[in-house]
Amino acid sequence: RLWADRDVDTGDDAAHARRRFFVSPITPPWTSWHTGVMSDHQSTLRANISFVTLGVTDLARSRAFYVAMGLEEHASSNEHVAFFDMSGQLFALFPVESLAHDVGRPAGDSGEGITTSFSQNVPHEADIDRLLARAQVCGGTILKQASAPPWGGVRGYFADPDGFVWEIAWNPKTRIDEAGRVHLGTR
Repeated sequence: RLWADRDVDTGDDAAHARRRFFVSPITPPWTSWHTGVMSDHQSTLRANISFVTLGVTDLARSRAFYVAMGLEEHASSNEHVAFFDMSGQLFALFPVESLAHDVGRPAGDSGEGITTSFSQNVPHEADIDRLLARAQVCGGTILKQASAPPWGGVRGYFADPDGFVWEIAWNPKTRIDEAGRVHLGTR
């Protein structure tokens, strides 16, 4: 059985600064997929993402970039990892070599090609140009200026200092609630 240790270990071992998992013969008190926990009969992913962790080459530089972009660093951050609360999900920056060691795989290079992008929908089309400009001032690289894709709306792309790609998008077919969550087809 796979259990998640919900405490964040801030000891000197950087690999333990992130959530730890361990095998236990004890049955966990998890109940169902819709409550965000699993039972012995449901081995499916929950319908949310708890953490997004970027393996970065220079933690101080990346931390400064995201703070300059307007994110507020969480008090649980330390010299090994930076955490940012993103309306209920956690965004983490972790040295790429430490992340590779933690996973047990070689470190990759996000600059070799696109495999993933992050997207943040904005409430107004003009917000796209403002966020792209801010990303550039903060040390990011504009990959694509705001433009209309064939499926509607407007989007632009930037890369953070490590080459991770962010899409800033406005879509007239979405609604963004007070907590910043995006709802499809509800405008």
